[in-house]
Amino acid sequence: MDPASLSFAVVGMFLTCCKGYKFLSDTKNAPSDAQDAARRVLMEFHVLGSWGLHFDLRSDLPEQQSPEKLKFYLTNDHARRGVFNALCTISETFTDVKRLDKKYGIVCEYLERGDRSPRVPRNLRDFLDGLDQPPSQSPGATAMADQETKKVLETSKYRMSLLERCRWSVRDKGRNKDLITRLKRCNDDLHRLCHFEALAQMNRALPAFVLGQYKNFMDLYKVADIVDQSAQDQTSPIAAGRERLAAMARFKARLLTPSKVADKYRAHWRLLDQGDYEVRSRSHSYSMGTSLRSRDPVFVEWQSYRGEDNRPSKAAEEQIHKLGDFLSVPHQPHEFRGLDCIGLFKDTANDRYGVKTSYSLQPDLPLAK
Repeated sequence: MDPASLSFAVVGMFLTCCKGYKFLSDTKNAPSDAQDAARRVLMEFHVLGSWGLHFDLRSDLPEQQSPEKLKFYLTNDHARRGVFNALCTISETFTDVKRLDKKYGIVCEYLERGDRSPRVPRNLRDFLDGLDQPPSQSPGATAMADQETKKVLETSKYRMSLLERCRWSVRDKGRNKDLITRLKRCNDDLHRLCHFEALAQMNRALPAFVLGQYKNFMDLYKVADIVDQSAQDQTSPIAAGRERLAAMARFKARLLTPSKVADKYRAHWRLLDQGDYEVRSRSHSYSMGTSLRSRDPVFVEWQSYRGEDNRPSKAAEEQIHKLGDFLSVPHQPHEFRGLDCIGLFKDTANDRYGVKTSYSLQPDLPLAK
């Protein structure tokens, strides 16, 4: 099959896998005894989403679209043979309800909606019993050279549509780990098909993709704990990305943790007396200075709090204070490579703040690239 035709099949199978992940990772509707399993499935969903984002694939992408970046990637023979098969394995993991029950301890049942569905539809009953047959080919399906690939895609989409009409519960929590292991192995297989440069980009992009979806500090701590466990497998091609994600999740959690909940995570920056420091220049965005007490060098970054109308803005001042919070969080991740914030001082004459950070040339301090 040529890369252009196969790319449509990959898009369709990717979207099908996303639906399966959403089905098992919905923590709001998951049974109370399955919250942990749902969070772990959700984390693997994020890993798949990060992989897809590298090729401009998103869970809301119309199936009729095929990103050019994906088409180019599929010109590689190694990738062309493996990507669709790896996605098929993920889809099959969700839609094989008999194996979900026997091997992973997850039971799927028909979700009744009021009194409108007093009995289980025949096709859904066959699906839950493992007796369902592949549907007839859709006349509007994307034309593909390989009819077998087309048949597999249509079958997966059909079975996923039936799965979405069900609800799930946990029969044996002890076997949920096997499901997470399988999903993690499938994600690793997808990443192993990538060139080492693309893999390095995915490892760097994973924290940004995941952390942007969490704003609650308690959720972030849970993310860090989950990722820490999966990052122990150093044979994984994205072990470095998982380790970086765990460190950045804890960092963001400390930043968002209210001081009333945990004083030890409270930011320690304060407004300084600018008379305690000698700043050599005040005309540039950055300046060097010296502490008059300790004679230690300091680095100063100027932050204006003028608004769009070129007048002092209270909202802009609050943003600068949040920047102080951010730079003062203790135990920053190694990859952050930020200097320790000493505090802020206000330069009222120029409507700006000076953000002071300690500046010392330590031999073990990594240089930013």
